[in-house]
Amino acid sequence: MNSETGADMNTTESKWHHVQATLNPYNRKCDHMQHLADYMFRRKCKDEGVDTFCKCMLLISIDSSSSQGVE
Repeated sequence: MNSETGADMNTTESKWHHVQATLNPYNRKCDHMQHLADYMFRRKCKDEGVDTFCKCMLLISIDSSSSQGVE
């Protein structure tokens, strides 16, 4: 446990292991932030019990309607 932040390093390392498992083993020098964001999005959808495709479409529709000034 990190005494400054209170973060449990075992949990952090475990999650990073799961992210690494989704990376292409022949191209591990790619953009890790994209893979981390993808993992976090899929994990959140799984925890919420929602379909990732439907959630993605919902977020796109919210973003496009807010950028067009539609409320």
